[in-house]
Amino acid sequence: MKRPMEVKGTAFLARKAYLTQEHGAARFEEVLSTVALRDPVFAEPILATARLPVDGFLRFNDAMVTALYGGDDRSYFKFGQGSAEWSFTVGPYRHLALTRSVDQFAASAPVMLRNFFTAGEARAELVGPDQVDTFLSEIESHHVYFEYALMGFFARGLQMVSGREVTMVVRRGFSRGDPDVHYEFHLA
Repeated sequence: MKRPMEVKGTAFLARKAYLTQEHGAARFEEVLSTVALRDPVFAEPILATARLPVDGFLRFNDAMVTALYGGDDRSYFKFGQGSAEWSFTVGPYRHLALTRSVDQFAASAPVMLRNFFTAGEARAELVGPDQVDTFLSEIESHHVYFEYALMGFFARGLQMVSGREVTMVVRRGFSRGDPDVHYEFHLA
């Protein structure tokens, strides 16, 4: 029997780092305490090794979007970008930012997803010297969070590794009703 997807504590810690920097610790804790009333797992300290239920994690993110960004789902891109900032400077991928290797970045896509979630598939392909295509599949929940936050993460991570500007072209996505995600990242 297939186990349900869980969210690793590292995803929460990256989100907390970004939102605390963006909105302050007091505002983050205020919203978190409201979330903890429904999902008690958020009332306790969350370590990197923790496993969180995906539904609770999505409610946590939705509450943050509602309280801090007026309900704008596209702010999930910012969540992903902020998580990349954390991951590629002080988190698990700081070594990739130092390598400047787009090849290694693309090859690491499956591992990057697995460091934050227990299920789902991610892959990235170098299409040429200026394009990386990134794919997400086998993600149980087609919540737009997964598309926007993960594509924001990959875009900002690619920018940090390559040292180049990155533009995105959406080919497939949960936001369009597709069962998977495909974005093209073009390096300028």
